[in-house]
Amino acid sequence: MNKEQLRQVEQLKKYYAFNEKTKVFDVVLHYEKASDLFDKNVESISVPKMRPEFIERIGDIVHDIPKGYKVDISLAIDDYEDYKKKDVLESFNDLLETIKYRFYKENRLKWLQVALLVLVGVSVLFFSTLASIYSWWGLFKNDIAQTVTSEVLSITSWVFIWESVSLIFIKRSYYLRTGSLIIGKVSSIALYKGDSNRAIAKETSDEMVKHLFDDNKMSHASDLLLLFAGFATIALTFITLVSDIVSFTSGVDKIPLVLFIANMVFYCIRFVAGFNAIQLSLGKDNYRIRVFLVAMMNTAIIIFQIVMTCTREFSVAGLIAEIGSTLALQAYVLGYIFYRISHRVEIAEKKQERREKRKAKKQK
Repeated sequence: MNKEQLRQVEQLKKYYAFNEKTKVFDVVLHYEKASDLFDKNVESISVPKMRPEFIERIGDIVHDIPKGYKVDISLAIDDYEDYKKKDVLESFNDLLETIKYRFYKENRLKWLQVALLVLVGVSVLFFSTLASIYSWWGLFKNDIAQTVTSEVLSITSWVFIWESVSLIFIKRSYYLRTGSLIIGKVSSIALYKGDSNRAIAKETSDEMVKHLFDDNKMSHASDLLLLFAGFATIALTFITLVSDIVSFTSGVDKIPLVLFIANMVFYCIRFVAGFNAIQLSLGKDNYRIRVFLVAMMNTAIIIFQIVMTCTREFSVAGLIAEIGSTLALQAYVLGYIFYRISHRVEIAEKKQERREKRKAKKQK
């Protein structure tokens, strides 16, 4: 431990009781009335709603605790009024679950923004590269205009891509940071009656973990896989679509008209599968079985196109695009399987509802 951390520990000892053996600070938060912990503007039928400021206060305290040390939070309440002791801890646990919900919601939105930014960046970069290959910048009579346009598009694409990278690696979620601090440094939270030394209710960190982190990791993995698969499918389909159109119209590596039309149909199927994968990742599960069949059929189409690409004049770019599309669709299939497993109870309930509706219509 460095000098700054030792100095911080010595300062904290002035304000909080400290156990040298366990390296745990006992932080006592005093409240005159239990109602001071709760949001008075929110009426509750069963359990009162705890103020979010309470979590923020704990977060500020544990943020100052050096690595390797923990805290016991003690709530010394003089008057519990009409509130039950278990209501205080239950309301605290509800607040932890709210943090978890907000983090997952924020995380889903973040990855959606990342996917959109990458899609726009890659599309602009692809268009700029394509324009350079086919000399589209020659339409400008001024050489300066050609150079400026090319550079502006290139910079724009990389700005979008860099922004997506910063969202992933630089901008950290407030809810993730607060939850991690509480789980990592709060050893327990206990309730006391005024200045009494006897805890009337207590919850350990292991019990708090259950409210901050659940076991439904497969559901979150399926959301990310489906989101990635959807946007990757759309991006790769767009790239191959534009490449085929440019090649067909320019006469370079021209393919037969029948095969060109068939490719256009296949691309439409890919776009449908991509958009529906995104919908499924956002919780809109309409037509999930139909989309799964489309994805499986699309996989067979891509394998066929890879074979056709290899039998024709070899194109590395075309082969990479087809392999990328295959991987994206396999990610979708895997994400769909994870989705079905993690949501099997909800899916079964919806099936039962549909059966009952059909039965009711027949009876009418």
